[in-house]
Amino acid sequence: MCPRRDAVPYIPSPPALYASPISMLSQYTKQCSTAYALCSDLLELIDYNLLKLEDGYIDPDVDESIKAFVDRRFSFGAEKVTSRNCAQLWLPGEEWTGDVLYEIMRGIRNTSNLPHKP
Repeated sequence: MCPRRDAVPYIPSPPALYASPISMLSQYTKQCSTAYALCSDLLELIDYNLLKLEDGYIDPDVDESIKAFVDRRFSFGAEKVTSRNCAQLWLPGEEWTGDVLYEIMRGIRNTSNLPHKP
């Protein structure tokens, strides 16, 4: 059966995109391959959407112009996360997600510190 041509696809909100892998991690142990995939997807989403690093990893220690570029990207990403926190776009009980995203983005926390199934 073919989908209707007038059907509108569901596009989740950005907060839902970030909250989903973080909440799904709590269903898997740290050693589970699905947990690794979720962490990888979350990091790619942060790099692409929040930091706008479409070309992948950039080593900020290469030279000063790249370091300045990466610093601007971090500021941009931090502002997006902060604005979502201030606008209260997270669902009840998911407000901490913005803090976790900010900490991952700034290197304060890594994905192994996220809640996992024991």
